[in-house]
Amino acid sequence: MNKDNLISVIIPVYNSEKYLTRCLDSILANTYKNIEVICVNDGSTDNSAKLLNEYAIKDRRMRIIHKSNGGLSSARNAGLREIKGKFLTFIDSDDWIHPQYFEILENAIVNDDTDAVICCFKQSNDVESVKFEKIDLQNVDYKIVIDIQDFLSKHIYEAHRVYACGVLYKAELIFSSFPEGIKVIEDNLFNTMNMTLYSKITIINLAIYVYYQNSDSIMHTYTCYDAFKGLIWACDYLNTGKFIDVKVRRALIEFVYKRSMFYRYAFTQIQQKKEAEKYADICRKQLLNIDECISIKKRKIFRTLIKYPVLYYFYKFIKGDIINAENLFALAKIKQPI
Repeated sequence: MNKDNLISVIIPVYNSEKYLTRCLDSILANTYKNIEVICVNDGSTDNSAKLLNEYAIKDRRMRIIHKSNGGLSSARNAGLREIKGKFLTFIDSDDWIHPQYFEILENAIVNDDTDAVICCFKQSNDVESVKFEKIDLQNVDYKIVIDIQDFLSKHIYEAHRVYACGVLYKAELIFSSFPEGIKVIEDNLFNTMNMTLYSKITIINLAIYVYYQNSDSIMHTYTCYDAFKGLIWACDYLNTGKFIDVKVRRALIEFVYKRSMFYRYAFTQIQQKKEAEKYADICRKQLLNIDECISIKKRKIFRTLIKYPVLYYFYKFIKGDIINAENLFALAKIKQPI
């Protein structure tokens, strides 16, 4: 552990007064002390701003940005513009972390000389139900180093449920910001645009980040339009004519094809067929003009399945992978392979 490596922690905050103390206490009490905590108050209307200001008075490592409401991505981007650390991580204001969280991540990224470190997480709605044990950093059995292409191509990305949270990034390798105005998949797009150019990463098989588990039904978390909005954004981005590294272009195109296919099928199952078809066709028409960088074989498969995703899910059904609408949305939520 190199205590001189400053870690920038970005926390977007919006009406989080019920959870904020739990989150901040878990961060400030961590064993690794060389952190800057950038809290972005995204136009909160509750007591979040007051709480943040009180914490900033008590701890010099806290920096508070107050801005008008612009959404999660807007808040994270505001924090990104202010970071000073060598490393960067995101923590949501209703989540909390293991007491050794920063120490474990910094130790791994330095000793393994990787571009990012990804940990596992727990889901809970009760802090009392989560018991953390001290972790021996001399035990290397809890982590692996993997080439980024293997990580992305072998579904490990989805299997490890990779969000922007639960990751330690090398700050100098963050080239793209979060797409704003999007409720769904903004983490996927951010990671695809940045991680695709990495060399290797460390995966830590320890659940040291706790996601607050919302009790609201997942089926009502987002609409069909919300789901496709990020994909349409990606198509527009790819069609701008701006230089985009071919690896990033290829990764984004494949992601949009796969997720469009998935959403088209999933929303059809809950009686939103016309809307799902409309947005999937918008993506397909744009992709037809820009998908020349992927192989001919993949192109043919993707172009067919985005129009007829039932073929893929019928195949899954034949294999015994029972698919229904609830399971489909659950897979999307936790970013499991589909």
